[in-house]
Amino acid sequence: MASDGVTMYNTEVTNAENQGVSGSPTLIINGVQASADRSPEAIKGVICNAFNTVPSACSQTLDTNQASAGFGSGSSSSSSSAASCG
Repeated sequence: MASDGVTMYNTEVTNAENQGVSGSPTLIINGVQASADRSPEAIKGVICNAFNTVPSACSQTLDTNQASAGFGSGSSSSSSSAASCG
């Protein structure tokens, strides 16, 4: 990894430790860890609720499917999914 990459990584590790982050993804808004389902609509709602004056873009409806756990870009319409090994 280039030295710039190492520096950026170390900065992010320090930032995560200072914020108490222990997993990914973690959403921090205005210095506070936010919690939401893993759908674009739920995450948008958490972000939009942090504004004093809500932008018009917040009225757009996004996908409500949950992001699947693990690697890749899959999704699920279920509000919860159990992980399995095998």
